[in-house]
Amino acid sequence: VDSQKSIYLRTMIMAQALPSKDLSDWIIRLAAWDGVEISSFQVENFSVSRGDLWKLGVKRAVESPLGLGPAYHKWNPVDHNTGVHNTWLQVLLMAGWGGFLSWLAFLFMIFHDAMSAIKKAPSVVMTLLAELIFLLLSITFIDAFTLKLLWLIMGMIVGYSLLKNDKETKSIDSSTDL
Repeated sequence: VDSQKSIYLRTMIMAQALPSKDLSDWIIRLAAWDGVEISSFQVENFSVSRGDLWKLGVKRAVESPLGLGPAYHKWNPVDHNTGVHNTWLQVLLMAGWGGFLSWLAFLFMIFHDAMSAIKKAPSVVMTLLAELIFLLLSITFIDAFTLKLLWLIMGMIVGYSLLKNDKETKSIDSSTDL
């Protein structure tokens, strides 16, 4: 029940940010479950929660184009010692605009490697690529720059792209063959 309430509350918060009231109401109805008193939950406004942190994060990134370093949240908090709850902004605040552009270039190279590795192990690399895309979408809502799974998947994609296209590696069609 606690998890259901948490999911419902987060859905209410995100639904308030949608441009259409009809769409917002439809999303809220989807998240509701039997026996819920919808009006009994206190819902904080999107503008004073995650959205506000994102705005403050962008403001700090503009004020500090060289970044604040890896411990930015300890000595120069975005808001009351909290992070920005967004990995893209986290990279921007830690490494500045140059570091952020480097991060984007690195991701571009990972996707380039994935495209070249698809020929060598299509089923595995397509799965890794799908996982990477969904992780990159989910890190929009969490501070996960040090997320081990993210770096593992990117490393596996690079590893598959480095395989030579010879007799030994042509037979590789799953990770258990390595």
